[in-house]
Amino acid sequence: MLNSKIKILLSIALIFTFASCSKTMKTEEDYLSTAKALYDSAVVKKDNNMFNESISMYKDFIKEYPKSEKVVFAYLQIAKTYDENLMNYPDAIKTYSEVAEKFPTTKDAKQSLFHSLSHSFTMKK
Repeated sequence: MLNSKIKILLSIALIFTFASCSKTMKTEEDYLSTAKALYDSAVVKKDNNMFNESISMYKDFIKEYPKSEKVVFAYLQIAKTYDENLMNYPDAIKTYSEVAEKFPTTKDAKQSLFHSLSHSFTMKK
């Protein structure tokens, strides 16, 4: 009798655990597709708040999946959004610099370093 009550309680606990995890767990694709949809909508509507939401979604992706092979892509999307859409050059420079620093062996690092340095030079003029 006691054994079956423990099994029932464990079953209920597992159900609640799985239910709560399924609501909060997002896949890599969920994050990236949501961030892209926000970005695309922001472009159409010229809405800076949506650009910032897109950036937040990419940052959330980076936090949740730091080892993903798509992390560099997310950083570059953040930098591009700061650079081309929000004209927030200090944050664009910071993000491009992060790419160069964290992923030095990639071709994206070299491009990011170029963007970072060219913006830094332009801002000093």
